[in-house]
Amino acid sequence: MRRGVNPEPNDLSRAVSRVVRLLMEADGLSARGLAAESGLTKDTGRLLFNGTTSWTVPELDQVCEVLDVKASEVVAAGETLRDSGDVSALTQDAVARAAHDHVHRERGSTIREH
Repeated sequence: MRRGVNPEPNDLSRAVSRVVRLLMEADGLSARGLAAESGLTKDTGRLLFNGTTSWTVPELDQVCEVLDVKASEVVAAGETLRDSGDVSALTQDAVARAAHDHVHRERGSTIREH
């Protein structure tokens, strides 16, 4: 799916990656497994999930379909993380709270906090 070079990820893209990783862990999926189920190569999945490359809308949509969440909710959770300050310094608890508030509201489930 990747064509050309995506720009360096911004704070929102890195925050979205954190939300995706948290949801992946909550669902018991490995990065390789989520990439494969989403139709991504393992290398593309690794770059996206680690926040080292920017997401495309189709990539985020494919991953969210596997995670059974709306891409808009993942982006909203990412915005909460970005707006809360330095994304690189956020704790796992802060990520869990933001993801829980925005992503799992309608699913009625909870995210394990580490």
